[in-house]
Amino acid sequence: MGAPNLHTFLGIRNPTPNLGDFLVPNGPSLEEIGLPTMFPNLRLFAGPTRDVFLENIKHFQKLKLINHIRSLEGITIVDIGAGTSFNDIDYFLMADIGTLVVNPEPTSVESCYHFLRSTALRRLEKVVRMLDLERIFTQVVEMRHYRYPLPELIFQISKVDRACAEFLERALRELNLTLIMNQTEDDRDADRLGRSMREVVQRYLGLKIRYAGGIPRDLAVRACLTRFTPYVREHPRSATTRALRRIGREILESSAATEGAK
Repeated sequence: MGAPNLHTFLGIRNPTPNLGDFLVPNGPSLEEIGLPTMFPNLRLFAGPTRDVFLENIKHFQKLKLINHIRSLEGITIVDIGAGTSFNDIDYFLMADIGTLVVNPEPTSVESCYHFLRSTALRRLEKVVRMLDLERIFTQVVEMRHYRYPLPELIFQISKVDRACAEFLERALRELNLTLIMNQTEDDRDADRLGRSMREVVQRYLGLKIRYAGGIPRDLAVRACLTRFTPYVREHPRSATTRALRRIGREILESSAATEGAK
């Protein structure tokens, strides 16, 4: 919402109409602002390019957007960008599959961890609000200021209310998370880092996250962006494109297996 750029990846220079038009009173429906792309069956619902501060939309506007996204047919991919605002996290939490794309650099890894911690706390806040447990809600909010593992918080809650603790633990387990390493140089190092992040997230946040693999760096991506040409169209057989397709299939297959097991 704040700095949209997906239209550039798809070679669309002037994405109109866009979400800015959808959010104004009496604007078009979300279905009506879908823009065709050069790929069959793929439409773009572009972020607002003319309006500023629309990443800070009001609560009722956010609910409107989320409800309309859920009503779309087919598979919807929502790119929320970086950030830990409540709006960003709520967009992430609405997903059936929450996918995190991380570069193999300390700053990116740290940002991913902070985002996941904020997401887990937001999830717990929503659950305790729903259960109307004001005292426990206060404990969850206070955890924002400390670095204690979230499983420790749930353990402490279990001493007071075992059933509530089990409910909170299940709420975290139900998050369907996938991790992708991007712009990798060495597959073994990337895989090692991905598995390490998965273990840390499990231990300190009580979240299970699936590592889907790495996408190798390719300088041709920058050249394609400059020409407004989608990379996978120009380089359909490159290692990067093959990795993208493999990871996409794995995410869909894992999601289908998860749904079938429920």
